[in-house]
Amino acid sequence: MLRGDVIKQETTEKRCEIVELEHSVSSVKERIRDIEWKMASGDRIKPESMVERQKALDKLRYLNNELSEARKSLIRLEAST
Repeated sequence: MLRGDVIKQETTEKRCEIVELEHSVSSVKERIRDIEWKMASGDRIKPESMVERQKALDKLRYLNNELSEARKSLIRLEAST
């Protein structure tokens, strides 16, 4: 493979990774909203719901960091062409 073809393939793979991470971020945000809606609507809150919310918030932080790194990597790839 030529260098340009390799970079194009890596760029495509990085874009796919970014799409997957964006979907995961959206899914976790929706889960957090559901838990918080139950809390705000006066539903009886189980202690494990608070733990679940905290785990979702932690996962969201992790995913946002991964997404940021993937975007920076894509920018570097595109700049190298």
